[in-house]
Amino acid sequence: MLPDGVSRDQVLLFHWRQDDPEVWPPACGEPVTVAVDQLEQHVDDLVVGAEIAWERHDGPVTVELLLPRALLNLPVHAWQKEHRSGDPRPLSLDYPVVVRSLERMMSRQWHRAWKTRWTAFAADPAGGRVHVAQPPDPDRPHLLGAVLQDDPAVVTVVLTGPPPVRPDRGDELLAALRSGLPAVLWHRNGADPKTVGDLVSGLIEDGGLMALPESTHKARRRNHQSTNVLYTALEDVVLLWDDPGRVIHLDEWAG
Repeated sequence: MLPDGVSRDQVLLFHWRQDDPEVWPPACGEPVTVAVDQLEQHVDDLVVGAEIAWERHDGPVTVELLLPRALLNLPVHAWQKEHRSGDPRPLSLDYPVVVRSLERMMSRQWHRAWKTRWTAFAADPAGGRVHVAQPPDPDRPHLLGAVLQDDPAVVTVVLTGPPPVRPDRGDELLAALRSGLPAVLWHRNGADPKTVGDLVSGLIEDGGLMALPESTHKARRRNHQSTNVLYTALEDVVLLWDDPGRVIHLDEWAG
């Protein structure tokens, strides 16, 4: 999704459907201008259309939403599909749902660090570590960036809260993106980041950090079956998961 150049309440919505798992990038669908409050319905239509196209496909499917910073805090995993059925169901019931950073995708000066950290992570997934950010210190605005740069084994960071719509001095999300971290999590309502960190620790016990999107999906699905305090908190957690091997070159549409 690209911000609309005229209205803050609209975005230019692009979509890519990967029909062949061996081909990247897939072809881009026809872009449409969409009001932000209508995005859920448009995503629903795209997902249903993809399922129809894939009726003979039996492999796994992931829904990735490439979002500008101002929309990263949307609860996209809780968006519903099949509204027209009269009984819609959450996307996260059927798919791993992650957000991706449009800002990072378009900032090529950050791509080297991103690829470097991902390559090390892929070579030794068991060595990947999670860092839980501390409350910001106005006197040390680059504290988080320095911590992340000092430890190349950190591939996931839990922010102290949702990223503000516009970055400011000591911005946590910018520190994570510039340091190349592929995974960033935060609680949409600003709950204690330690709670989110504990949740991530529980999620990675079996499959490790590389399986975090799938582990998150399974935990959200289990939450529909029985109430678990820890997994209930997951409903308000956003997972930004960025694989640098799945880059979309947006330059031709950026205007």
